[in-house]
Amino acid sequence: MTTRATFGRAISFTAALTACLALSACGSTVDAADAEKQATEKIPELAGSEMAIDSVACPEDVEYAVGETFDCDYVVEDGSKGVVTFEIENEDKYSLAIATNASGQVADYLLNEDEALASVECEDPIEDGSECSFEDEEGDTGTMTITLTDDGGFESAAEYD
Repeated sequence: MTTRATFGRAISFTAALTACLALSACGSTVDAADAEKQATEKIPELAGSEMAIDSVACPEDVEYAVGETFDCDYVVEDGSKGVVTFEIENEDKYSLAIATNASGQVADYLLNEDEALASVECEDPIEDGSECSFEDEEGDTGTMTITLTDDGGFESAAEYD
């Protein structure tokens, strides 16, 4: 079984969204609290879902330099984890893109796409080569290997035990 997904509304690995973020201090470092607030608000919007974000943690010591990127870790209410990447575009804004999705989001997507699956659990965080274990409606189990694609989606290849 192979699944190919290009994420749009439901899941978005690299959905580029320019978020004009007011920098409280246009000085030498990015305002981590502001980035965390923006990520908390924008992640559900990018994913096109009502998911609740439990927490976001951004580094405190990111140099404000055009072209630099920084990652913030997030945890969804279901306990799954993801990473948000910000890129500093110019002196007035940085952009937000979801770099990896929380494993719970990927599992939900796979369950919705394949009605024969009864359950799917993926390791955190989702990376190229991540594995998801599954059980189908007949009780047979196996493993799906996730391959991230250049277009911001993923492919999964399943192998039964």
